[in-house]
This record gives sequence, C-alpha cells and structure tokens, in this order.
Amino acid sequence: MPDDFIPIANDPSGNILCVGIRNEYCENIFFWDHEQENDDADMSNMYFLAKNIYEFLDSLRDSVD
Repeated sequence: MPDDFIPIANDPSGNILCVGIRNEYCENIFFWDHEQENDDADMSNMYFLAKNIYEFLDSLRDSVD
C-alpha cells in the first residue's frame, strides 16, 4: 500500500479500505485490492470510493434480497 494511506477497515477476503493522509489523496477513501498487489506500491490496485468518510458512509445502504 502506498505511504499516503492508512487502513481503516478490512473485508473477509483480505482487502482493505483506506483513507488518504497526504497530498491530493487527503481524506479520500479507497479500496485496496490485495489480489492485484505488485512490488511497486503504486496505485494500480487502489480504487477510489469517496471524497471523504462522510460521503462514503452516505453511500452505504442495506442489501436488497
């Protein structure tokens, strides 16, 4: 995981939700896919989810069966 992020949650598959702590990623929420990890610690396996934690929480909803 790039140094500009810290983990805030994980899923049962070993993937991590992260929050940006520096630069243009500050406060942004990303999904880190461990299966796509490479040795470069670049952003190729990180997916933008929300601008901040509030936007992320607002985007969550109950699953519909």
